[in-house]
Amino acid sequence: MITFGSLTISSHEATRAGPWDRRVQQNEQFGLQGATFIDGKRSTRSLQCNVWLYDAYSTEPDLSTAVDDLNESINTLDTLDISGIDYGFCRFDGVETERRFYSANNSSWLAIGVARFTQMQP
Repeated sequence: MITFGSLTISSHEATRAGPWDRRVQQNEQFGLQGATFIDGKRSTRSLQCNVWLYDAYSTEPDLSTAVDDLNESINTLDTLDISGIDYGFCRFDGVETERRFYSANNSSWLAIGVARFTQMQP
């Protein structure tokens, strides 16, 4: 289960964590040979999960409304918990649906997509 503040998504695959961004500043002085570097260490990284959105959405507009409701939280900051793993201070970057289809077995609309987050600090 993905929990981010009041946002909850119940079905997902394994988390894909991107590499940490490193802040490096290169300094060069006109007329002097060489350069210096300031290493700002790790700063942010992307986190993604494939997700399934299903909750007995009887019409495709109902499913679209549910996705829009999730995306109302874009750019909010909170603690991210994915299946008991705490990723700390994160920003929600949204859910993007890749496929939407009707399930005759469940008589409802479903979506497969990606939930994206940015971990703001190590």
